[in-house]
Amino acid sequence: MKSRIFTASVFFLSLISCTGSDDTTDKASTVSETTQDIVETGENRTAIPELPVSAKVTSATPAEQVAATNTGESVYNRACAGCHMTGAADAPKIGDKAAWADRISQGADALVNSAINGIPGTAMLARGTCNACSDDDLKLAVDYMISQSQ
Repeated sequence: MKSRIFTASVFFLSLISCTGSDDTTDKASTVSETTQDIVETGENRTAIPELPVSAKVTSATPAEQVAATNTGESVYNRACAGCHMTGAADAPKIGDKAAWADRISQGADALVNSAINGIPGTAMLARGTCNACSDDDLKLAVDYMISQSQ
């Protein structure tokens, strides 16, 4: 704890010395006195502002935090757009109604199955380029591509 306080003090002192202000000595002594109070009493007399709710740490795991923010568009942008935006390896481009018509007519479940398991003989690999994507993530992405390509 004392090393953190010392490090913070050195940081603030270096900031103050870089300002070129004439009252550097007063600021430095104030920081030094405050730091000494913290070291001696173990308490910080400066109020710490409350963080907004969005900035607070949650108990959710990183995977749960990502899953909570996943949308079809975000999964598509992260994992599918590389091929489906450009048409690389003959992937149907998002928004190309003609290229998607036969695929969409097979139903969303068939497309999700293709995304999860891949399509033999094509460049569509199992899970596309997203081994970290859950089945639900892939379903979100497929639903998004369908909605943009009807």
